[in-house]
Amino acid sequence: SHQEATEKEVERILGLLLTHFKNDRKYAEAPISFFDLVIDPNSFARSMENIFHVSFIIRDGLARLKLDDDKLPII
Repeated sequence: SHQEATEKEVERILGLLLTHFKNDRKYAEAPISFFDLVIDPNSFARSMENIFHVSFIIRDGLARLKLDDDKLPII
């Protein structure tokens, strides 16, 4: 179903974030650019899907979205 596919994709993205922040010590404190995470330069539709999926992770409090010193969004 569509809901199951969404849940799987949210879990996949959450796994990427967990790997970045927990397993790779040199990047553990470095935020990820929101745009680098969600933008697919070859697919506008995929970029929109990524934003949608990341929104669930943020909504559920598993990640935070804030602005860096240049006022660009970071996770």
